[in-house]
Amino acid sequence: MKRLTFRASFRHENSWPVQNPGRNKKLTPLFHKLRSYEFTFSPEQAAGLQRQSPLKAMANFYQLFRQSRINRASIGYFCHLIPEEIILAAGLQPVRLCVTSSSLARSGEEIVSAECCPVIKSILGLASSDFLAELPLLVIPGSCDGKMKLAELLSARTEVYFLDLGRGGEYTSGTPQWAEKFKQLLHFLKKRYQVSITRQKIIQACSLTNARTAAFRSLYQFRAHHPGVISAIDYFVITSASFISHPKVWTEQTNTLLEEAAGLPPSHCQSPRILLAGSPIVFPAFKILEVMDEAGLEVAAELTCSGYGHLFDPVQIDEETEDGLLRALALKYVAGSLCPCFLNLNKLADRMISLAEEYKIDAVIYYILRLCQVYELQATALRQILKDKGIPFFSIKTDLEGEDRGQLRTRLEAFREMIGGRSDQCKAKNQSRD
Repeated sequence: MKRLTFRASFRHENSWPVQNPGRNKKLTPLFHKLRSYEFTFSPEQAAGLQRQSPLKAMANFYQLFRQSRINRASIGYFCHLIPEEIILAAGLQPVRLCVTSSSLARSGEEIVSAECCPVIKSILGLASSDFLAELPLLVIPGSCDGKMKLAELLSARTEVYFLDLGRGGEYTSGTPQWAEKFKQLLHFLKKRYQVSITRQKIIQACSLTNARTAAFRSLYQFRAHHPGVISAIDYFVITSASFISHPKVWTEQTNTLLEEAAGLPPSHCQSPRILLAGSPIVFPAFKILEVMDEAGLEVAAELTCSGYGHLFDPVQIDEETEDGLLRALALKYVAGSLCPCFLNLNKLADRMISLAEEYKIDAVIYYILRLCQVYELQATALRQILKDKGIPFFSIKTDLEGEDRGQLRTRLEAFREMIGGRSDQCKAKNQSRD
């Protein structure tokens, strides 16, 4: 298939003056009609999944989802495009608030149509609790149309800073613009919190997130080479925990878990090795992981914005001036992004092919949250590109509810048979040994 070429133009104007809508009191009555409740991170589900894990060190991660309070010195943000290092350098705790929950999504449907993105509905459902109201500031990028409107709606609950990065994917022309937007965020935080954000503080923050990246890469490679030791569910609990855990704490806990996992034997049952890509997978919405496990498919690697896209890339500093540091952050967060909202289809396909070759992947499963159109729009093109490389590709579209679990399992079992059915062969071999 002929490679695709895009030409992108960047918008340099801001959607709001000073990129900050602040508080929008006119929209406050919109949330008054919602049923008020105390938000929790599904503690019962967390406790149940923890009991299934063979790793004692997983208790550190599951414990995070058994509590509902966060530090008041926190800043909430959405998407993997927000530079955590700038928030950390300001002495604040970045908390990524991307959630996927069927119950929250149903609550969000009281504000927006049921035909909206499940992530947007889940976030708006979260706004019906006091959780967001307790955060003094939210930072929201204009990564998609839903996030742009979300920034305006959530300004009824708390102060919002809107970060308009444009949607081009060409880093040579886009990096100066992205770095300038990060600089505006930096100076806003300085003024808003009356803090000093020095170059040294930014460098120290980069050291924290780079150590986290090193731990994540070790985790990623360990799972690829030691199947069955760290389950896909445990893995995505670990990546989801990075949203709300301080980078230093998360790094220490991940390294402790890897030390424990190294003492466990890998699984002898070689199920088909899958690269799972597509929509974000965030606790507690693990339906796709559970159904894949029931169908005998091993998630050997993943390429989602909630895991790989959030944690894999380091900050590569080549100049320790403020402009040099901001440029390095722009290259990490925006130029390196695989978000389908950017013009980067070829880059995403190349990464899939590279991971498939490196980790001996049998097939790619492309997970699409229903009504998230940007993921669905590129599925056909990805299928053709991977087909030309001899890599089986299977797209699966679903929502956050559980009614279609049986249908999904049937489709995935059929796909497993199509790519060789090695899971059944392994089971037969083990039975013959017995």
